[in-house]
Amino acid sequence: MKLSIITINYNNAEGLRKTLASVAAQTYADIEHIIVDGGSTDGSVEIIREYADNEAIRLEGYEAIRPEKNGKADDRLPNRPIAQSPNRHEIRWISEPDKGIYNAMNKGVDAANGDYCLFLNSGDKLLAPDSLADVLKSSDLVEDIISCDLFTDNGKLCNFRSAPRIKPTQLYISMYNPFPHPSTLIKTSLIKKFRYNEESKIAGDWMFFYDAMVADNATYRHVPIPLSLFYLDGVSSQGGNPKGRAEGIEYLYKYMHPNIVSEIKDQKPRKEYLLANSSMTLGSTGFNILYFTYELLMVLEYRIKRPLRSLYKNYKYKHSK
Repeated sequence: MKLSIITINYNNAEGLRKTLASVAAQTYADIEHIIVDGGSTDGSVEIIREYADNEAIRLEGYEAIRPEKNGKADDRLPNRPIAQSPNRHEIRWISEPDKGIYNAMNKGVDAANGDYCLFLNSGDKLLAPDSLADVLKSSDLVEDIISCDLFTDNGKLCNFRSAPRIKPTQLYISMYNPFPHPSTLIKTSLIKKFRYNEESKIAGDWMFFYDAMVADNATYRHVPIPLSLFYLDGVSSQGGNPKGRAEGIEYLYKYMHPNIVSEIKDQKPRKEYLLANSSMTLGSTGFNILYFTYELLMVLEYRIKRPLRSLYKNYKYKHSK
């Protein structure tokens, strides 16, 4: 199976180094790496050119290692690369102004020739050299969307985020984008069909997943393996913020059934939302019991289960090295 990894970048040279190094180190061989730079002026282009020519990346923070000549380091020779690919991956890149993050991502989609696309943007990285090999070792991966787990890093704490274990419902996708984008493989034919909404500033991936899952009834599989590390310091991390949520809801409003969107668009409390969309006819007492049960489950999930699971996964990951 051929995988197209698409990386977009704009003036994030040091983040780009980390991303390219993690791809270069992959033991999985059948990769094409497509890098779309928005016309950076901070040295990103020189890093990309070095990577494309040698598929080797020098990382800041490492001592420069040069071959010695007459017992001394020869400054005329280039640094020995810190990250060198064990396989020769196909690399293509472009650097030119774009019209925004999703316009750049669509440029990568247009250039993709793989069976699946993985969006690993500048600053994010694959967890380990064998991450892709572990995910793609199964020969029966045929689903339209294959989502793996993810670690997020806010600079202070590394948290674990699981992808949905089963295909999310329309209602669930309408309220929340459940897919960890840097750990989700998307069938190339599907992403070429729907593409990303270039009018979006933040929520274009949410819009795409809604279109694919609801309008096209895309098939789905969860692979319970952490694939990527996502840094919460860029535009693409803002989808969970109110601005990103409002943008996504505004788009989904055009397509969802009115009895679903009317409550979500106004961001009314969950109790009223559930009441408006319940398929059961319940008395007030029965509904209050149902709602109390729902709230209790949410508390257990988000306040207890998920934090404990994140701590466990973080501990397990650190001690597996």
